[in-house]
Amino acid sequence: MKKIVTISLILLLVVFVLTSTTMAKKPVLKVWLLKTFVGEANELLERYIKEWGEKKGVELKIEYLTYADIGTKYVAAIEASEVPDVGYLPEVGPARYQGMGQLLDITDLANEIFKANGGLFEKAYPAVQFKDRIWAVPHFNMVGCWFVRKDLLDKAGLKPPETWDDVIKVAEKLTDPAKGIYGLGQTFNRSVDGDGTFLILLRSFGGSITDMTGKKIVFNSPQTLAALKWATETFTKYKGEKRIQAPGAEGWTDPHNNEAWIAGNITQTQNSASIYYALVKKNHPLAKDTLLTRMPAGPAGTFSRMTLWHWGIFKKTKQSKLAKDLIKYVMAPERLKEYTEISLGQAGPIYHNIAKLPYWDKDPNFKAVLENSKISVLPGDPGPETAASAEVYARYVFTDMCSRVIVGGLTPEAALAEATKRIEEIYATIK
Repeated sequence: MKKIVTISLILLLVVFVLTSTTMAKKPVLKVWLLKTFVGEANELLERYIKEWGEKKGVELKIEYLTYADIGTKYVAAIEASEVPDVGYLPEVGPARYQGMGQLLDITDLANEIFKANGGLFEKAYPAVQFKDRIWAVPHFNMVGCWFVRKDLLDKAGLKPPETWDDVIKVAEKLTDPAKGIYGLGQTFNRSVDGDGTFLILLRSFGGSITDMTGKKIVFNSPQTLAALKWATETFTKYKGEKRIQAPGAEGWTDPHNNEAWIAGNITQTQNSASIYYALVKKNHPLAKDTLLTRMPAGPAGTFSRMTLWHWGIFKKTKQSKLAKDLIKYVMAPERLKEYTEISLGQAGPIYHNIAKLPYWDKDPNFKAVLENSKISVLPGDPGPETAASAEVYARYVFTDMCSRVIVGGLTPEAALAEATKRIEEIYATIK
């Protein structure tokens, strides 16, 4: 009898050890996401990831990053060798982190996802493809649109601005400090919005970081200077009683123009459709008076910012197969469609099948998102996107240059020379 009891106890112990071992070996996947201003989209994306985790028996460690800290968090994680398995990467993230040797080649997975969604926009390939290999999968384009107050335009007998000169004229007409209303609320401080807006200005005035080869730096040009003067003069020329920029805009970061718009304090700004989403979801009176338009044109044409958000897998992962499977699950056509539509314009199209959805015809403001997506550009444009051009953008060279004039008191020429030197140093360091 004692022998039977002993054997039973041993068997129980073996079962316990095996069960404990199995539980201990449950795979863990560390996922970093962006906390966008569209709460429902955040919730939906997290739901997809958790659904996948339950089906696959994977323990998920999800962490959210903000617009303000996402770049610094990744750099710190790379330096500390504490990167996630799957990361949601900002627009220049693939070029920057692949240049650091951090990302896994996911060419086969990417091509499969691209095909399932009708193909990736051709202009998006430079953001993810380097040395004929693909290092990230774009999720969507948080494209910039020009926002105007339609009710105030109509009241003043004005049309939506078509050029940057028009923007100034409209701003002058619509500014009414007594009512706390300013014709422009556009920061050029360190922020995604500030960097993106200057990129749009730079290209529309004919400037760029490099020529089409991506090697010759041509930043210090009359075209760049013209763009810089336009941006900075909205503060330095129009001040005091002539002020058209909202008070404090020189120090704004990404949430501030959203807040100022919703409060009714500004009449023009550049932003993704997240402002419109917030108005619609809150049944805000300004929702019907908010018009999204094509970006204003400069001497060289009309451009918008291509703010892609991507899925990337870090090379250090021990769960590459699971990481690829998660991205494939989230990027399935039916989920990408649902995510796009719940975002109310924030998730601009970057895949042909998404661009063909009837959804874009439901609202004139959605049409503006679609139109701006088709004219959006990357920081390296017209040259290739490179680790160096990505670093220029990530280090806020554009907005630092603007702030040196607006806040620091430098002449535009001196600020441009200073910024060009920074760019030359970056290109000399990052090959």
